Amino acid sequence: MLPRLSKAELWGGASASAVILPQAIAYGAALFVPVYGDPALGALLGLFTVVVFNLIGGIAGASHGVVYGPTGTTFAMLIGTITLLSAEHASQLQVLGAFSMVMILAGLTQYLIGLSGGGQLIKFLPYPVVYGFIMASALLMLLVQVRVVLPSVDLDILGLWQWLPLFTTFITILFMHLVNRFTLPLPTPLLGLIVGSVCFNLLAMYAPHVPQSWMLGKLAGLDSIEFHLSWSVLGSLNWNVIISSALALAVLASLDSLLTASLADGYSGERHKPKKELMAEGLGQMVSGMFGGMAGAGATGATMSSLENGGGRYAAIYTGIIILISIFFLRNIGTVIPVSALVGIIIYVAVRRLVNREWWLWLRYRQTRFDAITSILVIAAALIYDMMVAIGAGMMMAVFHFLRAQVQASIVNRRVTVAEHPSLRHMPDNTREFIQQNGERIVLYELCGDLFFGTADRLQNILRKDLRHGVWMILELGRVRHIDLTIMNSLEKFAEKLKLRGGELILANVEDLPSLIIEDDGRKHIRFDSGIRIDCYADEDEALEYAEDALLKESNKTLLFPYQGIELDRIELYRYLQEAEIAILFQYLDYDYGSKGEVIIESGDRGDSLYMVLRGEITALLPFGQNQYKRLAKFGPGSFFGEIAFLNPGPRSARILVTHDADFLILSRTNFNILHEQYPSISAGLLLALGESLGLHLRRTMSELESYVD
Repeated sequence: MLPRLSKAELWGGASASAVILPQAIAYGAALFVPVYGDPALGALLGLFTVVVFNLIGGIAGASHGVVYGPTGTTFAMLIGTITLLSAEHASQLQVLGAFSMVMILAGLTQYLIGLSGGGQLIKFLPYPVVYGFIMASALLMLLVQVRVVLPSVDLDILGLWQWLPLFTTFITILFMHLVNRFTLPLPTPLLGLIVGSVCFNLLAMYAPHVPQSWMLGKLAGLDSIEFHLSWSVLGSLNWNVIISSALALAVLASLDSLLTASLADGYSGERHKPKKELMAEGLGQMVSGMFGGMAGAGATGATMSSLENGGGRYAAIYTGIIILISIFFLRNIGTVIPVSALVGIIIYVAVRRLVNREWWLWLRYRQTRFDAITSILVIAAALIYDMMVAIGAGMMMAVFHFLRAQVQASIVNRRVTVAEHPSLRHMPDNTREFIQQNGERIVLYELCGDLFFGTADRLQNILRKDLRHGVWMILELGRVRHIDLTIMNSLEKFAEKLKLRGGELILANVEDLPSLIIEDDGRKHIRFDSGIRIDCYADEDEALEYAEDALLKESNKTLLFPYQGIELDRIELYRYLQEAEIAILFQYLDYDYGSKGEVIIESGDRGDSLYMVLRGEITALLPFGQNQYKRLAKFGPGSFFGEIAFLNPGPRSARILVTHDADFLILSRTNFNILHEQYPSISAGLLLALGESLGLHLRRTMSELESYVD
């Protein structure tokens, strides 16, 4: 895609070029001097890398406003790679061939990571690990570059002048530090390069001799870029080093680019596409590597400079074109650029990364001390070994960090007994009183998060507190994201211990284990090879009902709801009425019948009647979503429903469904008003019983809310 002609985009590309140009020259010269012995050729390859990455990334439209080039992180990685390859291979041709293969394989890996959607996973690396990479790369850059400008014993004939490169580096760093506080028309690296070069050349006029190695030299032409791969070279390479280096480079470059793209998103308001970003960058790595170039990634400084000066969608393309033009027209400028000024730029970038208070703050506070240790481990691995080992250590720490967080996360959302949280069934007063008195025998744990091998022991310790006596223990799993086989094995053993004590383990809201759940006789359960069986219910209310019935059965109590029906005087609302008053009230009531599965009231229907159940079972359902319902209550013989619309006529709030063939009596608001006029004592008794029932319901609701807060 060709760029549109835009002054803002052009200026954004120009400002990015001014930032990236001195860094590309510095990184290229420093990286390839050990191989070529020619900093000018290295500088050319650094600029070539910028051109390749920006043209490919810009045309692919990888990310809005992102500008590419050699970065400190990839540079530090490649310094270690060059050192390893030089130690493993004898000839220059082998080293260059191996380096090209590292680049090509790294690019291919990045392309595949992007194609498979792995860019989303790379972004989830913990920040302490990323911070360790950044600090390690800065230290490596610093150590390598300091050695470059230290005086050599071969230059003793120069006397004090042998310190000129070190002095130039110092002046470059000092000037960049001072001017960085001000907003200037030119980027700080470019100004540092100019001032350092001027200072060096002025002093060099009085020096007895200026060694050629002190100067960058005239840039080579594009015709000096060569293809270093051949079948003979490929057959002699150490592939273990090449593959490990390529994988490490792919991860570091991907991470560098995605971080830069995220920063660009925050400034521009756009949203980058990790898949397209990594695929485009992978192509850039491969093309750059084929022709001897170096690695690249999203360059944060150049990107932000471009965005601040109007750059956007096409800034990368403009940057690539401007750098390409500079290769042709600025070839001679290298004759006046000292290597020591380039070293100053690299050291300045490294020191700015190191001067960061975050690490010290992490060490200071106990909550973040583990994060500091993680970063220290990554840094130590990079300094003692290399960046490849540091990446491996970082990945291991990332996994450990994740497991540690999972293990420490809460797995119990709440614990309640049936005394605090009974089932939604309406019970006779004497039955409810018995349930509350023996409520400690039924315990409900609402679990949450991930239940896996790391939390198995903690879950056992939590549940073990209720092994003192035989209980019906319900585990509500609606908030659990995952359950592994270690947890299932623990539950099997725990169910066996409960059974020996006269209790039972019950699961509710099980969705993650469909393959383990079997159904027979209309009941679902999990059966283990040991013979242990754990019953499973659709929701916690069904599980609570089962446990309540089991408790009542154990105590030889009458079941809650004898569906065959009850006498009129056992209806809850009649508790303050005499037998004669009930007979009078019966004249104002209507009778109706509902068969199983019938909806007698639909949510939203207008009504003003109160329903009293004589026989069967009624369920109230609250609609939510599309064709989804949550059970609110269950009504059996003796209970009533519809009190809200009865007291305040209007739309019904719930769907009323008959779950067992039911008979019920209906008191309309009209008939109640007539009853109130003729028999005020009867209406007062009804209202008193209704008020007590509503008050009890509110108390239970408050108690349940308190259990959630605790």
